[in-house]
Amino acid sequence: MKINRIAILVVTILSAGAFASGVTPGQVRQALTEAGSLCASNRWDYWTMDEAMNFEWFRTNAVYCSLSSVISNDWEDVLASLPTIATNNLERLLVLGVGKQYDEDFYIDYMEALSDMKTNNLISAKEFAWARASTRYDLMSCLARRYQEPKVIGLVNKYKTSIPSQTNLWNSILSGAAYTNYLEEIEIGLWQ
Repeated sequence: MKINRIAILVVTILSAGAFASGVTPGQVRQALTEAGSLCASNRWDYWTMDEAMNFEWFRTNAVYCSLSSVISNDWEDVLASLPTIATNNLERLLVLGVGKQYDEDFYIDYMEALSDMKTNNLISAKEFAWARASTRYDLMSCLARRYQEPKVIGLVNKYKTSIPSQTNLWNSILSGAAYTNYLEEIEIGLWQ
């Protein structure tokens, strides 16, 4: 029987009680509690934050930026401990949204880890789709623009497993057809 690497990582982290860089699960929980309190004080719930447009605004808030900073220091360990760190659906979205917080390379690495989690049924298809969705042009177009990079090829191949219903899209990215479409869309002014 093959044991997946995420399960091994979860057990290792939980038994160690702290993350590699010194950020503790307690620090992540504290930052999540503060972000959750901000959501509650503004009457934002899971359903509000589930809307990508609402989240795109929220992610610029100082409280969420602080949470993102704490998570980004040990994001792989935080994701591996997601079931114990995020205690409700809203907190799960807040953690999963950190992938959209930084640059394209961070996004690609984060999505690769989330793709593994989706394949191993550690996050739902809806959570995965939400984590990938962004209104940022750089993130929306990075796979098509960077289709020849090994990092992107690896991610898109993982997407073929985690989201097999979109195989035509993944093949379009890998072949460069999506990049050609992107260039045509730039020409007619669809991308800024």
